Amino acid sequence: MNKSESKKGKKIALVAVFVMLIFVFAFGGYSFAKYTTKGTGTDSASVAAWGIKVTANNTGNFKTQYASDDGTLQVSASDNTKVVAPGTSGSMTLAISGSAEVAVGVKMEFSVTEDIFAKYGTEEYHPLKFKLSVTGEDEARAEGSLDEIKNYVTGLGPGYNIGTYGVSYNFDDAPVVYTLSWEWAFFTDADTDILDTAIAANDTTAEVDEGAVSEINQEVAFTWALTVDQINNYTAA
Repeated sequence: MNKSESKKGKKIALVAVFVMLIFVFAFGGYSFAKYTTKGTGTDSASVAAWGIKVTANNTGNFKTQYASDDGTLQVSASDNTKVVAPGTSGSMTLAISGSAEVAVGVKMEFSVTEDIFAKYGTEEYHPLKFKLSVTGEDEARAEGSLDEIKNYVTGLGPGYNIGTYGVSYNFDDAPVVYTLSWEWAFFTDADTDILDTAIAANDTTAEVDEGAVSEINQEVAFTWALTVDQINNYTAA
């Protein structure tokens, strides 16, 4: 092969490569091209905080011993049984503390297992006088026997009968504390002394002006509860 033929062969090869490149860019581009649009979204979240607590404190309620202001014992049970007597008093509290990142509703429940009483004639004597109150209010919400306290709570209606609170309401900054206190008066009148004694002695032969004692109960027991729930229908006042 002479030099002239060799150069001619190289030119043909270069032309062939050039033609192939044109084919790839032209026809290949049309084969793989397309319309395209892209949108991207990302997000993250954590669980809304719940830091609400309801604390019951009954250390100052019914006791095995009661002392006067100077510390002298005035009433003392012979065993570990909690007792009550004329001249004694006490209280317990239910306190809501903390905060949450959700709206909340508060409901109160109250049930009576039994109360101390003496029935005489057509009357019924309940020596323990209870009082239900809440922080920030001068007047008690309810007063009287356990049944009268229960009737008050029942009268609040179903659902969140105490109230609802908006997102992030801080119960530490604005405490909500309910107190149930009680007292057995040391002396009211002569007939009351007779009834107090009849209850302590379980004496159904005692009599007062309004009639003879016919029935006595010496025990007191109740259940009191506050519940705080998340709600999804809060409406600002």
